[in-house]
Amino acid sequence: MVTKDAKNVLIQDSNITVNNHAPCKCFSGDCYIYRLTSIWFKVINVMDLLREHCMLAAQFNAKERCPPRCEATRTAMMQCLEAWVESGKDMFWLYGGAGAGKSALAQSLIERSRKHVAASFFFSKTSKIPRRDGDKLILTLVYQLVHTIPVLKSFFEKQICDNLDFFEKDRKTQLEILFITPLRTAFNANAIQVSKFPHVIVIDGLDECHDPEVQCDLLRIIANAISRLPNFFRFLVASRPETRIKQTFEHDDALQAITVDRCNLSRHGDADEDISNFVRKEFDDIRRVHPLRKFLPSQWPDEDDISALVERSSKHFIYASTVMEYIKSEIHQPQDRLNIVLGLCRPGADGGPFSRLDEMYSLIFRDMESSQLEKLHRAFGILHLCI
Repeated sequence: MVTKDAKNVLIQDSNITVNNHAPCKCFSGDCYIYRLTSIWFKVINVMDLLREHCMLAAQFNAKERCPPRCEATRTAMMQCLEAWVESGKDMFWLYGGAGAGKSALAQSLIERSRKHVAASFFFSKTSKIPRRDGDKLILTLVYQLVHTIPVLKSFFEKQICDNLDFFEKDRKTQLEILFITPLRTAFNANAIQVSKFPHVIVIDGLDECHDPEVQCDLLRIIANAISRLPNFFRFLVASRPETRIKQTFEHDDALQAITVDRCNLSRHGDADEDISNFVRKEFDDIRRVHPLRKFLPSQWPDEDDISALVERSSKHFIYASTVMEYIKSEIHQPQDRLNIVLGLCRPGADGGPFSRLDEMYSLIFRDMESSQLEKLHRAFGILHLCI
């Protein structure tokens, strides 16, 4: 709805008169604001305004993402997370090194506990659409809450209409205006029953947020919000154990004032068993559907070979998944490829997961055609510029 007379606007179908002001009013259940300039008068849906400042590509089901999942793996860890969802504890810090399976677990928890999940944000610095801006986190979570808990919509809309410069405020003020105040208002008005709406918010890859100071600030203001909204929401935070994040969890007063469970995936006891199950499933698929499966021995692979792959993974799924992708190549004999992988272990190697992973990637690059390598070099060049 747009008209050219900004000084004295009469919109007969909506019965609105505007005189050098930007009022707010609801039409058919939706809240609108009026954006005025010297030339134009424009009616804008409040949710559209909020959407303009969100990072929707960071949602768990955004089409830009190709999320990893824990299918038949990490059973014990998934049970632990699902128990935490029901526990009433405020926060769960899931941490571990690169490739430990943090994002896969976060994604799987959402998909298995959809009725409990209110919002999510997956940071990533290497995605097609970079998701590194920590200033987008609060706005994106609020936008999702409006849709997962529709009864809150009018409360959020009123706050936005009353604070149209919200996107220019600092993160703490945004959280106060757009998160804490409307939720407390809705609760005090008996519009919501806390026990009956989705209560889990997932934040994955916090270490990939663009600024370490912002990472810690987000943790602090979220912890403060939790203390002011008891039993409203529980936050799952997944990240690498970066020093500043670790220190914030261990020493910041705001984090000490709430209940926080934590788990180091790189040391979790079920990792070896889960990696073994994953590898066995992948080998089963190879024996069942691979184009060259008829050339495989009936008892392939040996148990010792599976044990060797599990040991080399050092509790990191990224090694096991990379190896199995290499072995599954449809234009190569899987048995030959497995033998190549098993032959990579050199005497004197330190045995760490990333040295093994480096060996795997070096092997993959050596096997590439020159045209593929050229494309890969371009991709790495683009990533370097983005970072």
